[in-house]
Order: sequence, then C-alpha cells, then structure tokens
Amino acid sequence: MRSDAICNLEKAANEYKKNDGVCRAGRSGQCGAGTGQTHVVRGVRHDVYLGCLNCSDVASDSVDNEIGQYGSDISPQSIFNEGQYGSGISPESPCNDIASNPPVIVDQNGGLYGYLTLNDAHPKAVIDQDILAWLKYKVCKVRD
Repeated sequence: MRSDAICNLEKAANEYKKNDGVCRAGRSGQCGAGTGQTHVVRGVRHDVYLGCLNCSDVASDSVDNEIGQYGSDISPQSIFNEGQYGSGISPESPCNDIASNPPVIVDQNGGLYGYLTLNDAHPKAVIDQDILAWLKYKVCKVRD
C-alpha cells in the first residue's frame, strides 16, 4: 500500500479515541511516530485475517505480496480474489459499494481505524482519499 496512505493511518491512530471509537483516517497533518503494523480483518467477530497493509511487499502476510496468501488474486483469503472478500457483490467485500459487513482496518493492538469499503454511505468507512484510490483502482480494479 502507498506509504502516504499508511502515514495518514498512523496519524489517524492518534485521533482514535476522539471519534466514537473509530479513527476515520483523515488526510491532515504530518506522519507521527510509527504506531506499528496495520491489518485487514473480516468476520462477524473480526476473526478472519486478510493481510497486513503496511508490511514489506515480500512479507508472507502482506497484501502487496502477489504470490502470498493475502495478495494473490487466487487465494480465498485475499481481497484481490473475486470471491467472498474481493467480489463486487459479496456483503463482506471492500469492493462492494453497498457492502453491509466489509473488512476493517486495525492496528497491531486491535484498535479500529475504520471499515475498508467503497460503500461511502457506511458510517464508519475509512475516508482517506489515498486509501480509497488504492482500494478502488488497485484492489477492486474499477474503471472510470
């Protein structure tokens, strides 16, 4: 994932408790001291791991590792797979613009940054434009 988007997530982590339990990853400010890794998780209890957003692209759990479990377009546990977690119609996919139960972005301590979704009507969706552009054009491959 783009480093400026991760920088925004790290900055937003500092605001976490000020937004009714959700840091919506705004774009303002400079990146502060790193808060660690950020991850995508899914499931009713957020118990399905879908990869690390800011790990090295060669890390085995990175969403940017195209041959890894979480970055491959053929892995069932990848948001790049057009199955349960990557299709345009699954209610659990960030690519469904009306998703009711999309994945969340959390830090290494389980702090919630927001929901990773193209559903801009979701009340706790991540709003950072860099993250949304990455999601829309790289992950979901939307063509305007």
